Amino acid sequence: MKKNTMQIILIISVICVLIISITIGIVLTEHKEEVSIPSNENIKNMNEETQTDIVIIKNGNIENEKLIDEFIEKVSTTTEEIVLKIHEYSTETEFKEKQITYVPGTYNQAKEEGETTNVYAGEPTIESYKQVYGYYIYQIGNDKASTEIFDNFHWKIKRNTKEGKVDVIFINHDLIQVTEIPVIVSYQLSSAEYHQEFELKFEQKQDKEVKEIFSKNNLENYDFNIYTYAGDVTIIREGKEYDFKQALEDKIITIDEILQQGKLDTKYGICEEAFYKDGGSIEYQYPKYTVLKYYSLDGKGDFVIGSTGSSGQIINEVSEILYK
Repeated sequence: MKKNTMQIILIISVICVLIISITIGIVLTEHKEEVSIPSNENIKNMNEETQTDIVIIKNGNIENEKLIDEFIEKVSTTTEEIVLKIHEYSTETEFKEKQITYVPGTYNQAKEEGETTNVYAGEPTIESYKQVYGYYIYQIGNDKASTEIFDNFHWKIKRNTKEGKVDVIFINHDLIQVTEIPVIVSYQLSSAEYHQEFELKFEQKQDKEVKEIFSKNNLENYDFNIYTYAGDVTIIREGKEYDFKQALEDKIITIDEILQQGKLDTKYGICEEAFYKDGGSIEYQYPKYTVLKYYSLDGKGDFVIGSTGSSGQIINEVSEILYK
């Protein structure tokens, strides 16, 4: 009898435990907060949102390209170290990290204080150039053996564009030769912050003639003369071709648009920019022609598109003809 009583008590205890467990489970289920598990797409988007301070190259396309421009611009003024990070993807998830650190020299500090005349002293050595003008530290991944250092006096970072591909490179312009090192990174021009609203075609002539397209004030909004030199200009816009004079007269193109395109093309290494000490005259030197805008202290302000000479420069030849 005692044994049966103990069995009954045991069964009742088990049943009570089960009832209590089920009740607690129901209560927890009713009060459980809903947890949202992010999908793969959401994770990808969150990762991309946290990488706005990194240049990303994927499938030949570039993201956050403006960081390159910001870095290049800051180099000439910063008094603190700045860093440019690049992630170059080989697959959807694997990438090679490249980093460029710029360490400023005493010149930037002196420039900020307005005292650059006596900033340089001593023998011109690699170390003294680094100390005065600053230097770049270029590293790929964690491989310190691959680290290279370039002083900011001889070396600059620039773009070079050919056949729709943009290369970002270190380049050294010295008096003897132009030296380029292997490309830092490459990407398609179509993915860049680049635009071209029109095409300018130049047909070179054997005759070195300066041809007046419009004289000063004969065209609305232009208080300077407009010329072509040793060739004819055609403007192509939205698939249609226009004679240069017609394009200006019908406002298909403006001189300011041509100059702004030259400035943008310089940034991408499509043409070379040259300034002159006559007051600020400027040339945009393309492979087949040169765009020249005078801004001289003696009042010259004319605009010329002309055949590119052996050096790309046309200002001397044109000046001899126009202002002799």
